[in-house]
Formats: sequence, structure tokens, C-alpha cells
Amino acid sequence: MATGRINVAPMAPFDPMSDPNSLSQRWKTWKRRFETYLVALNVTEKKQKRALLLYQAGQETQDIFDTLVDIGEDNDYDSAIAALDTKLAATCDFENIDKEVKSAIIQNCLSKRLRRYALLDSEVTLAKILAKGRAFELSESQATGIENALDSTHISDEVVEAVHPTTKHNNHRDKQHTSFHRQDFYTSSECRNCGGPWPHNNNICPAKGKSCLNCGKSNHFAKVCRSARKARVGQQENRRPSKKYHENKVHKIYGKPSSSESSSEDEFIFTLKPTCRDKTTPQVQISVNTTPINMVIDTGTSIDIIDELAFNTLQKQRPIALQRCKTRIFAYGATNQLPVMGQFCATLECLTGATTTQVHVIKGNFGCLLSCQTASALGLIMLNVNNVKPEHATHEQLMKEYAHLFNGIGTLKNFEVKLHIDDTVPPVAQTPRRIPFHMRQKVSDALDKLESDGIIEKVSDATPWVSPLVVIPKKDGEIRLCIDMRMANQAIQRERHPTPTVDDLIHKLNGATIFTKLDLRSGYHQLSLAEESRHITTFVTHKGLYRYKKLNFGTNSASEIFQHVISEQIRDIQNAINISDDIIIFGITQAEHDKALHEIFERFSLIGLTFNKDKCEFSQSQLMFFGFVFSGDGISPDPAKVSAIHNCPPPNSIKAVRSFLGMVTYCAKFIPNFSDLTEPLRELTRKNVPFCWTSRHAKSFNAVKAALTSTTVMAYFDQTKETELITDASPFDLSAILTQKVPGSDQRNVVAYISRSLSDVERRYCQTEREALAIVWAIERLHIYLYGGHFTLITDCKPVELILNNPQSRPPARIERWNLRLQDYDFNVRYTKGLDNPSDFLSRHLPVNNTTDDRQFQTMADNYVCFLTQHAVPRAMTLPEIQQATVADSTLQILSNLITT
Repeated sequence: MATGRINVAPMAPFDPMSDPNSLSQRWKTWKRRFETYLVALNVTEKKQKRALLLYQAGQETQDIFDTLVDIGEDNDYDSAIAALDTKLAATCDFENIDKEVKSAIIQNCLSKRLRRYALLDSEVTLAKILAKGRAFELSESQATGIENALDSTHISDEVVEAVHPTTKHNNHRDKQHTSFHRQDFYTSSECRNCGGPWPHNNNICPAKGKSCLNCGKSNHFAKVCRSARKARVGQQENRRPSKKYHENKVHKIYGKPSSSESSSEDEFIFTLKPTCRDKTTPQVQISVNTTPINMVIDTGTSIDIIDELAFNTLQKQRPIALQRCKTRIFAYGATNQLPVMGQFCATLECLTGATTTQVHVIKGNFGCLLSCQTASALGLIMLNVNNVKPEHATHEQLMKEYAHLFNGIGTLKNFEVKLHIDDTVPPVAQTPRRIPFHMRQKVSDALDKLESDGIIEKVSDATPWVSPLVVIPKKDGEIRLCIDMRMANQAIQRERHPTPTVDDLIHKLNGATIFTKLDLRSGYHQLSLAEESRHITTFVTHKGLYRYKKLNFGTNSASEIFQHVISEQIRDIQNAINISDDIIIFGITQAEHDKALHEIFERFSLIGLTFNKDKCEFSQSQLMFFGFVFSGDGISPDPAKVSAIHNCPPPNSIKAVRSFLGMVTYCAKFIPNFSDLTEPLRELTRKNVPFCWTSRHAKSFNAVKAALTSTTVMAYFDQTKETELITDASPFDLSAILTQKVPGSDQRNVVAYISRSLSDVERRYCQTEREALAIVWAIERLHIYLYGGHFTLITDCKPVELILNNPQSRPPARIERWNLRLQDYDFNVRYTKGLDNPSDFLSRHLPVNNTTDDRQFQTMADNYVCFLTQHAVPRAMTLPEIQQATVADSTLQILSNLITT
């Protein structure tokens, strides 16, 4: 029973007809407030609860209640609530409601953009879809408004005037500028202030004391406003504004947020509603202190406003004491302040949230406005002000916005690589290669890391293909895992996809001045491998069998597949091209470049690929690629291609002269007057002629070097031509020449010369190892030319030819590790005699100022020793202690001297 009298205003009735889409949520909200209402009245008897429920819910809800079954007796409150819940708050019995709602959105939503977004990623959540949908609606609404404004060719009744400052100085200036124009110097029969006939019958102009609707100034009408003539946009000023324009309701508010609620200097301005009734406004129903009020969302204002009519409605529900308000509110472009009755603190609620704010009350019937801040707090709009960027954001801003693109190894969504396996090739299950005990923990950790990253998985079933694991130590104590796929590659059929040619690259990059090169992190490992293709990647370790879930290095067709897949992802993006795992972004202007970079980031964010930040180069003025230097000045050859020839020292013996002439003769047909140029050098090779180097010989030598690097001998690389790589190694140096066959002849053009010296450790290699080192160094050094295409490798070392052409060979461990690094390249090895090898001279005459960044090749022999010293020594002994003991040991010192001398 109710005890005592409590003065509680009645609740607003529930409206079951207003919005059927939110019926369930609105009923739950109303019912929750009704429960609070019962507690406030201290009503505990169920019969009285039921009566209040039906009374407060309103006539429309009672009509619905009368049609329901199982409503119970008059004193059964729970049955009444349950019956209304069944009707007004019915829930779906789907196993996965979010999934069903997502499906309904995809099938029935009107937005193509939202449908494509939902279909792009099957794992996107319902919350993200709804958030994206709200963002699409908001952006579409704002864009439409801007476009409509731009398309307008006249000033309509919706156009508003700007507020002019109210300081004394500006008022004085405005008074001077807007004083009533005298007609003394106006010779026309039309009044320049009102546009009517001149002179006036009563000598009083109708415009005197009136405010212009164009500039807001006094004593003239808009149709003769000189400000309007300066920026005329139509014919609207020829019409006088109707009275209806002035009497319309409040539509929008614009202003700066006040620093204090009672600041006497705050000014807020608003526009008027358009007279066109066919234009909709973003109206929502907001519960102001539990009373529903229709308000218009205005993202341009910072205060909430209700008019006198809405305030009187609130007063009927519960008396409200208004506080004094010093905020001044002006109509947009007007000088007269709107009458503010006061302000009060209110709780605003809607289906998406609730908040407490100060509400301003304006006298009259202007309408109610919901500010940007309040609408955001209620969850009605989404603000992303901090992420607003210029039309073309810089790469620093883009990297912050898309920071996730530089974390971890990505996975291309909705795609799997299917390898084409030749079933006629008999499977081979190779025996495991024993892993040293001191390296097994490192191998186990590396395998666990690959498994946790989703790159490999354990194999428990029988598999016909098994490849051995090869462990390569690094100098920093870490290891690299390689799979010897040479036998398995015989059954994998290579795919043939077109690769961008040099001509394509030159055509695309012509005129570009800004360049960015993006490197995909662990490129192959971002492509998932189809289930039916994984068995051929199985490899054996001391922990058992594993296989790859991602495309792995060592698969012979990986390069073509990867190139094709990535190019398909960016095909429709202008100013972007990929060569394998390098994405080239370019632009004639910075804005054009940044736009393409943003599109790449946005695309890769959607498809799930990531980059290696350390290897990316942003906004460069020039780009070195495919043996060219691209810049704003044009295209030029890469100087590194000919540096080995330019810096080559003169020969110091008859044998060296013969070697040099052998290299030159390889390109003899492309050198004009070859015999005349080389005659002084050939004289030194004749019998009984002593070696004496003179200025005449030096002149001939320099002329021949210039001819070797001229455009008649050097050629740009062309993927469509037959390619040869000629390598050679001497006891001191390595060299290689990259050539391509001239169509229709047996002649070759040189694409690049390269050479480098051997380290002290490498000079102690046997000749076979030096020749193998020259091959792996040259191929990796010329990776940009050779990767993804077929080429012929020419060497003058017969053992190397036999080792590389036989996948079942068991060479020394060092050569085997090098061989594994070449698995991604498609080549065959051909032997030639040393006398016929044109790169022989470069391998024995290193350029005098040779500098190379190929230090990884010079330290490979040290890697294993460093690994052992870090992991195979007793834990009680440190490396410095070993070094000190070695210095103190006379026997080891003798050994050290023998090795280093």
C-alpha cells in the first residue's frame, strides 16, 4: 500500500507507434522508468501497480493490451508486464543474433558502400558495421549539403548573413559605411537605397532604418546592396524578403563554446528554417527530464536551446526554476538579441545514451536545437575531429594513422595460394639432417615462434613429401632456418605471370619527382597456402614433422605467384606499381604522391598486408631501380653498373693485358674502331716484346674503358630478352657481368659490371668455394634483375656446375648453405673455359677505390665460429676470458700467426 502522499508528476505515456524499429528498446526504457516511478510513489500492491501501469502507459498501449491473451487477473501485475513484453519487447531466438542482424544489413541496406564493407571482411563485427554505417550517413549528409550549396546559383531564403563584431571601433566603422546613402550624386530615376522610383513622394525612403538582408547593415535593401554586387551569385536580391522569412523557426545554431556558463561576452548565432517544407531536418525525440521533446541536431552550435512552447510542456510535468542567463544569442546576421528567458540543468536521454547539460530557453516558438557536444554525448553523431587531416596527408601523418600496417606479419584476406603439383613426379621423403645439440634449443625456439605466428603447423599424418631442415647460424648468435626444397621443386610446376618490364617502369615513372618505396614484411609469409598444397612443404626436424601454412621461401614458383597476387591488389591504384615485394609510389607533385600513398595504406589496411618500416623509403627525390636513377631531372643509368670498369686499375703484366683484351673482345662488335683502339695493348702481348707501360698504352686503355661503358655496348635490362650471368673468382677478387642476347644474333649487350675484393678469411677458401661464393654474391647483388625470371649462369669451374645442377649432391656445408639461398631463383648452370670467361679480368683487377656494402658475404665464414663461442663454451667461462687465455698461450699464438700470414 502507498504510505503518505508524495508529489510526483505523472509519467509521459508510452508511444508504441512512433518508431517501430526502436519499439523494443523504447519500451524497455519506459518500463525501467516506470519501475522507478512506482518506487518513488511507494506503491507495493500488485493490483495498484497494474492499474498505474495501464493508466501511465496511455490509451494506445491500453488498446494493444486489450488484444493480448494471458494477461491474468486484475491483481496480476506480473502477467500484465509479461504480456506487454511479449508484444512490445519481443526478442529473436536466433543462435547468433549479431550474425543474423549482419546478414539482414547486407541483404537489405540501401548503402552499397556499407554492403561492400560488410562483405569485404567476414570477421568484421556488428558494432563496426553499425559504426561505419553511421559514419557513411553522416559524411553523405554533410557532402550533400556542401554540394547543394556549391551548386546554388542564387541567394535563396536559406542563405544567412555573417555576424559583424560588436566592438566600439567596428560599430563606428560600420556606421560610417552603412550611413543612409544620399541621392545627390545619383542621377538615375531609381533610388539607390530601396530600388524604388526616385524621388519619393513623401521624401522618405522606405529603406531608412531598415537592415539589409545581404550585409546586415542599415538604410538599404538587399536588392540594391553594393556588397551583394561584389559577389553576386544569382537573382535573389531582386526580390524583397517575405515576412514569413523573418517569422520562421530556429533551424541551426553556430557559435564558439563559452568558457563560462555565465560569461556576459558569449555570443551565439543561428540561422532560420528554410521556407521549403519538403526538406527534412535531422530531428530526434529527446527525453528532457523524462518528457519527450522533438529537437533538431545542429553540429554547428555549442549550446542546447528549447523554445517557450517546449518549456511550458516541461513545466506541466514538473515545475522548473530558471536560472539567470547572461549568454547573448543572436539570429544569424542580425543585430538584435533574441529574448532569453533563462537556463536550467536537465537530464537528456535517448535510446543511445544519456547526459546532463545546461539548456537555454528562448521566448517564442522558434524550435528546439541539440548542440554538437550533447548529440555526441548521447551517441547520436560520431565526431573524429582529432583525425581530420588535410586533403593529402603527409607520410608521417599516414604512418601514425595506419600504425598497424607496420606491426607483425600480415595475412592477405580471402585468398589462398594453390600450388600446381605434377603427380607424375614420384614423391621423395628425405632423411633428416642431424642438428648439433648446442643448436637444438635455438631451433626449437625458432620453430615455436613460426608456429605461434601461424606460418607453420605440426604434421601428425603420413606425408609422401619430406624435405630436410638446414640450420644456418648468424654472427649475432641467432640462427636462420632453411628448407632444402630442391627435390620437391621438381614436382612443383612454375606459374608464368607477366612482370612489369623496364619500358613499363619508364613509362609509368616518366616525369615523377617524388618517390616512395614500401617493403612488404616477410612478403611470402603474408600469403596463405591452400590446405591441399601444404603437404609438399613438409620438413623434418628433431621435434618431428612440420609443414608451411603460408607460402614459403624456397618454393620455385613463389616469386611469380607473389608478383601476380600483389599486382592484382593495387592494379586500380594510379601512381603505384610493384616489383615483387617492393611497392613503388610516385607522383609528379607532392599532393599526387601523397594521394597514392594514402590509397595504398587504405587498401592494405583492408586486405590485411603489412610493411617493414625499417626498409621503407618515403618521399625521396630520386629512386634507383632496375639499373636506372629516376628523378625530377629525368632518367639516367645507375653509376654502380659501370663503376667496376671506370675504377679498374691498368694491367701490370702481360698476362693481365691478355685478360683485359679477352674481356674487351666479348663486346668487340659493339665498339667502333676496335682494332685501332686496342692496337697499343695488343703490341704488349706479342712474342719477345717486354712489358713496359707508357702513356700511349694508358691512353688506349682509358679509351677502351670508355667504349665499354658507352651506350653502344651497355644496354638497359629487358625482361623479354635471354639473360646470362657470367661469374669468376680469383684468389683475391670476385667479378660478374650481366648480359642479354641481342635478338637475331649471337651478340650480347652488357647490362652491368660488378666486382669486389675477398676478405682475409675468404681468401683462404679453396677455389671451388670461391667460385661458388662468386655465384651467390653476384646473384644476390643483381637480385633486382634476376629474381622472378629465368637466366643462364656461366662459370669456369666444372665442380660448381656439377654441384648446382644436381639437387641430390651433398657438397660441403658452406656451399650447401649458399645453394639453399639460391632456391628462389630460376637458372641453369653452364660451364665455359677460363680463357673464354670475359669476367676473368675484373676478378683479378679490383677497382682502386672499390667500396662495397656486401659485408654479409665477407663475414659468412665467421658466423659459425661466433655462434660456437657464444653457445658451446662452458657457462663459467666468458668470451673475454678465452681471448685473454689465447693471447697468453704461446702455441695458440704461433697458430694465429700461421693463419693470418
